[in-house]
Order: sequence, then C-alpha cells, then structure tokens
Amino acid sequence: MAIIPDQPSLQVEVLVNGTPLQEYDDDEVEASPTSVTKYIEAKSGAEFAIRWTFTPPFPKNTVMLDIFLDGKWMRGVFANQKNFHGIAPYSYMITGAVHEVGKGWFERKFCFSKLTVTDADARSTDEKVNLVLKEMGNITVKAHNVKNLTTSASQTLSKATKDRVGPVPEKSLKGSALSHQATLGKAQASRKQDVLTCDYIDPNKRPFATFNMKYRSRDALQSLLVIPRPAAPLPLEERNVDDLTPEEMRELLRRQRAS
Repeated sequence: MAIIPDQPSLQVEVLVNGTPLQEYDDDEVEASPTSVTKYIEAKSGAEFAIRWTFTPPFPKNTVMLDIFLDGKWMRGVFANQKNFHGIAPYSYMITGAVHEVGKGWFERKFCFSKLTVTDADARSTDEKVNLVLKEMGNITVKAHNVKNLTTSASQTLSKATKDRVGPVPEKSLKGSALSHQATLGKAQASRKQDVLTCDYIDPNKRPFATFNMKYRSRDALQSLLVIPRPAAPLPLEERNVDDLTPEEMRELLRRQRAS
C-alpha cells in the first residue's frame, strides 16, 4: 500500500475483487514529504475500490479524504476520533460515487474502461478532451485536516458525473502511454448517506497528504519500463528435447528435414 514517509499513519491502496493491486515505483517523480506516486495495473472492465487505513498514532483532529478520478472529484469521506480505538487500525473502503435522487440514494461503482486510441489527426481532438487527457490515468486521494464537522442543513449531495471519453488520436496522448480511463457503472440503490460540512484548518486548503495512483495496462507499464518485458522464449533448437510438447517436437523435426 502507498505510504508517505512523513505520514506513516495513513496508507492508501486500490483493490480489485477485494485484493490490493501491486504497486510499482514511478522513478520520474521526485520524493516529497507530503505526496507519493505509484503505478498500478488496470484491466478492462474491472471494478475497483479505494481503501485507506489509519494506524496509531492517530490524528488529533478530523480528517477529510477526497477522491478524484482523472482529476475530477468523486466523493469525500471523513474520519475522526470516534473511528479511532486503542491501537486497532481503522480502515474504510470506497467502491463508487454516491448521490441522492428524491428520497433515494444510489451508488455508481468505479471501473477501469479501455481507452480507444485511433490514428486520426490530433488537430481534430476537441479542446475539452485535451484538458481531460492531461488528468487521465490518475486516481488521487487528498487528505485534509478539518474542524467544525456538522450535518448539512440541506442534506443534499450533488451527483458526481464522469463522461466517458470517446476515440482519441494517438498523437493527442503525447507519449503518456494512456491505456484506460476511470468510469462509473450503472446506478444501484444504496444506503442513506450523512451530508456533512466542515472548515479547513489550513487557510489555503492544502492537503497534508496526497496519494497518486497512475493506472495503465500491463503492456503500457512494460513500454514505460515500470515492469520488465517478458523474456523471449528460447528457439526450439536450443531447448531441452525432454521439455518439448508433441507439437513442438514435430515442428523441430520439420525444421531439421528442411535444412
């Protein structure tokens, strides 16, 4: 799980099917006392969740954790002293964006969707799409110290929306190796949520910790040299005969007869 050395009591991870995704270092990002950046592997159609864990020493104040997908805010959740007990870690998992319609609450699951890349002229790309592409491929969690946590009088929560990006010219990606986008699934009935308000302790509203997860396909991670490429298989002529399958043995014989 991603950990910031100066903030070891807070850890963040991305999960698929309940299992944390393996994280890989991003060597191009300089170390920071308030942020960490990791690569993770995205698979098309996989729903994902975001989990954070607090361990002692716990914060002395309330913490607000904001989730952003591809630069767009999706949801904010609070953790405070009532959640922290003794030395037991406190974990919370977010599986999607929630909103209210009438008297009902709904959730839309987070999901990785393959980005369609074309060889079309990059000049045809809409400027709005170009702005979206600058933030695409990132799951971000920002932690803020806050105070004066109260229930909102309006008790409403705006619906988090995220439009799916259509075909994108390869040249518009500018070498970023983007392969997927984060999308929201169909609305499903959910339990009622408390809508809360707060005041930031930092007057400039700066987070004390930022976790960046850059999601890419396995092929993209290999092209970026984040993970090694698979080793090329040995030619049949160099392999142990006892290890060959019947099909490989027949192919080897055909080659020997043809030489």
